[in-house]
This record gives sequence, C-alpha cells and structure tokens, in this order.
Amino acid sequence: ESKIAAICEQNKNKAVEFTQKLPYSVKIYNDLDTALKDPEIDLFDVLTPHRFHEEHVIKIAEAGKHISCQKVPALTLSSFDRMTRAAEKAKVKFRVFENFRYHPPYLRALELVNDGVIGEVHTVNFRMWGSENPISGWDIPITSWKWRIAENQNYKAPTLFDDGYHKHSMIAMFFGDLKEKITAVRTWSNHQRVSKVIKWDTPAVIIYETNKSYKYGQWSTSISKNFPIKSDYYGGDEFLEIQGEDGLIFV
Repeated sequence: ESKIAAICEQNKNKAVEFTQKLPYSVKIYNDLDTALKDPEIDLFDVLTPHRFHEEHVIKIAEAGKHISCQKVPALTLSSFDRMTRAAEKAKVKFRVFENFRYHPPYLRALELVNDGVIGEVHTVNFRMWGSENPISGWDIPITSWKWRIAENQNYKAPTLFDDGYHKHSMIAMFFGDLKEKITAVRTWSNHQRVSKVIKWDTPAVIIYETNKSYKYGQWSTSISKNFPIKSDYYGGDEFLEIQGEDGLIFV
C-alpha cells in the first residue's frame, strides 16, 4: 500500500488546491532539495516538463530515493542514458510511467494476443483524429500549453513527440516489446494552425519497419475544426487495430 506523503510545487496555491482533494493530510514543499531530505518519502513521481527530467531524476537518485518519471523521459537518448546510469549507480528503482499500458482495453487486447487468439501478430495500426471544438472547453492554464509547443522543451511536437510516445509504446508492446526488431521508422508530417494561432504538428503518418518483411506498425493522425467529438479534455479520439495471422482485434 502506498499514499502521497508530500507534494513539491513552486506555486503554493496550486499545491494547496491539490492537497485539499485528498482524504488525508499531505506535506507541501516548495523546492526539491528540501523534499529530498524527508525520511518519510521513499519514491518521487516526476511530473515536470520534459526538459527538467534529467536534472530531477539524477538529483532524486543521488538522494537514494526511487523514481517514477512521466513520459516522455528525456529530450535525447544521451540524456536518458545519464538518468539510467545515475539510478544504477545509486541502486534505486527507476521507471518511466506510460499510462496506455495500464488501460484496461489494451490490457485485454494484449491478453488475447498472448493467448494466441489471433495467431502471430503481423500489423499494429493506430489511428488518431482530433477536433478543435472541444479544446476551448478544457480549463487549463496557457502556460501548460506553451512548453508543449516550444522547440527546446518538446521539439514543437505535441503530437509526434509527446502524445506519440503512447503510440510508439503500444506498437512496441504488441510486437512483444521489440521481440520483432524495428529496423527503421519513416515519417511524413505536416502542420495546421489550431484556432488560427498555434502551429500543430498534424497531419502525420509514421511507419515502423521490422526485421520481418510481412510485419509493420503504423500510426496516423489528423485534425479538423468541426469534427464532432464531445470532450472536456483533449479534443481527440483513436482506435487500435491488431492484425494477426488468424484474426483481427479492434480497440
């Protein structure tokens, strides 16, 4: 059993607002160095923007605490290597949290695949489509959007790099976590102006080649202004198709 022992947040009002939703009392820290000295905290969940992950993960590892880091874990492979080396050196557990892998429909699909219901997996296809209309109904500070469309924080790629992590992860999962080696990734990408202001990295098509000629993965995304999606969250929806030698799964 676990519970939240503390929250570390520079904005005190935000921290108080969050802790008030919990059924028990929680400490509030305004800086990471102070929080790391708390002996009651065993594990830190890193929820900061991507560009801070390396700094925070290494600092937490050196303090001897376990780490769960929100996807995307790092902006470069070398950065991620430094994070993993720090965790290994400190002998602490370090994981990247990717919530699609715990989504019940995907878990059920994986169970069917592992049970051999559709035979050997040949293709994994993700299709995502979006709409501008629901976005205005999502109550989120503009600062939370700004870093997602910045070059030095998210490569101006909220779809392909940030949300795309989920799709990359699913395609790897249904191919047995790279049991079938992905040998190349090919991308066609363009952009649209969302709300006539934000340059969004969509439409796009990504193809994953494997070491077997009859196996591949793909995901594609597009967005339309008036597409009828009802949501008070992200203005998007998606489906997953897994084709096997003996059958097909739609999620």
